[in-house]
Amino acid sequence: MKFKRKTGKITGINATKAWKMVRDGISYVEIAAEIGYQTSRVKQFANKKYKTEADRLWADIVKAPGRCAIKGCSRQSLQAHHLIEKSTHPHLRFELLNGICLCAYHHMYDPTISGHSGCVAALNLIEYIQSYNPEQYEWVMHHKSDKAYQEVYYNEEYNKLKGLATRGIK
Repeated sequence: MKFKRKTGKITGINATKAWKMVRDGISYVEIAAEIGYQTSRVKQFANKKYKTEADRLWADIVKAPGRCAIKGCSRQSLQAHHLIEKSTHPHLRFELLNGICLCAYHHMYDPTISGHSGCVAALNLIEYIQSYNPEQYEWVMHHKSDKAYQEVYYNEEYNKLKGLATRGIK
């Protein structure tokens, strides 16, 4: 009788084991054999996990200053905001200059400057950055018209961010 590999999502102890093996550089074929899943499922799992972990690392680095970028704000609930949308420009998703540390209010709710309160408020945020961080403003202006939907290798982005986070560089 031939052994049939599992085809569902990798979860629980298998997920923990698979992620450790992926990070250790073990091939997807070997991981699949070890945990009893199809190789395609292991690839899918690894890609999603790399993306999730890279998102977390990116946000941690962007929030590293420990304060909202809006002058005079002392709120503590900090969030990382993408200046150029990650949905349309996934290749810019993990660029540090594409991020700004904002408190939850300025990130989501402030009707005058929030990146999520409409076009005028988002433009106001970009204008604010022009005076706050001219280098970042120039980067945004240069890249906002990039061709959308360029391919992203999440494992490479994860490893790059992991290296930056380990060295404490922003």
